[in-house]
Amino acid sequence: MNEKKSIILKDILWYFIGNLAPLVVGFIKSPIFTRKFTTEEFGAYSLVFFFFTYLSSICYSWIVSCVFRYYFRYKKENKIDTLFSNLTFLYILFSVVILIVSLSWYAWSDTPLIKQLILLCFLNFFTSEIISLFYVRPRLEGKTFYYNSLQTIRAIGAFGILLYLTFIKDLGIEAFLTSNIVMNLILIGIVVIPDVFKLHLSPRLIEKEELKTFYKYGRIGLVINVCSVLLVSSDRFLIQFFTGLSEVGIYSQNYNIAQISICMLIQVYWAAINPYLLPLLEFKPPNMKEQIYEYLKIYFFCFFPITVYFSVYAREIAEVMLGESFRVGYSIIMWAAIAEFIIGLAFLSISDLKFKDKFKLISAIYIFGVLINILLNAVFIPLFGYQMAAIETVISNLILLIAFVRKDNNSELFTLFFKNKNLRNCLVLLGIQVLIHLVLIRYSFPLYFYIAEGVIFCLAYFLIAIKNKWINFDKISNT
Repeated sequence: MNEKKSIILKDILWYFIGNLAPLVVGFIKSPIFTRKFTTEEFGAYSLVFFFFTYLSSICYSWIVSCVFRYYFRYKKENKIDTLFSNLTFLYILFSVVILIVSLSWYAWSDTPLIKQLILLCFLNFFTSEIISLFYVRPRLEGKTFYYNSLQTIRAIGAFGILLYLTFIKDLGIEAFLTSNIVMNLILIGIVVIPDVFKLHLSPRLIEKEELKTFYKYGRIGLVINVCSVLLVSSDRFLIQFFTGLSEVGIYSQNYNIAQISICMLIQVYWAAINPYLLPLLEFKPPNMKEQIYEYLKIYFFCFFPITVYFSVYAREIAEVMLGESFRVGYSIIMWAAIAEFIIGLAFLSISDLKFKDKFKLISAIYIFGVLINILLNAVFIPLFGYQMAAIETVISNLILLIAFVRKDNNSELFTLFFKNKNLRNCLVLLGIQVLIHLVLIRYSFPLYFYIAEGVIFCLAYFLIAIKNKWINFDKISNT
């Protein structure tokens, strides 16, 4: 096997293993806890959690991105202690900002559950983000086994604590946050604190110019990060405003199914490809477009059928994964899957524009997409209900994809792809499978029949795709 192909497949496998435990835990949690907690409880939890996700994007995410950007420069200068001393100071400083916002919201809120969730969410993100900051080192040092082991232990440990708090101690939905906090504190004691002493972090290493450098770099991606979060979650607040907490809970749990599956797999793919894609965009070799074209084809032939299956079997997925009161929103699974697939397609164009320093253009497009999304939600949710929010996310993501592709010089790759004969064969095969399902579903067979049908269709597709080399890493290896 070609060496490059072997490395790519190995990287995909490692990233998948690192995300496997969170994926499995996510799938197990959904059917268990949507049968225990109410739609209103999940609605309250979703609103508070996403609000703190915004705060985290503004205050924390850019600090972590500075490690990726500057780690090897500081390592070469033997100044890793300076890097982490300054970033840890920024982390503490912005944590104080988040704490002030949290206490203000706590004082303003008059709902006991939300007040409790506010304090727990602060502690959850406060402990999670310091771990994220120090987790970057093993990733950059190539310690994939160590990093993935910690991720697995974290996911399984938090889930075990969650089960204990929920079914033994009889805690409510706040157990989701409490279990994470307990596990985070354990890992801080085992991983972060020893690393702080090992790196010899010190307030004396904090320098004004260093802080300015990090802030200037971090703010570049700030708008992009915030808009990315807003596109996925701002609709929850409008749903709550127009319909209520119960509908927020139904919408969130159905949408989450696509996020913990399709979205995670897409992130694994691009994360594994990044070490090979980013040098292409940086140095632009003669065969750059041929290689990018192959990455695009693999993405499409892997994730388009998954999206189709999630759309076709949305009702069955909801019946397995969700409690009875949540299943009414099963159509959201289909629209969420489509939305995640579309925005994943935009990754290539966004990455290319970043390497051309078109951050203002990227930010402007994202802001436009968010405004369109909010406007559509404000108009159509009151008229047609919370289900429209998922459809409007698809529309917004499609607008973003078109805008990014039009501004990207490699946009002709998409045109070439749609002329690919394998694409037509793929569409015909999936079309036949969908038609067979539409015929069979009229007979109302038991649930396990449609689960078996979906598994058979999925296996048949990938066997045909691999046999006919629709999914082919050899071409990447040989370009």
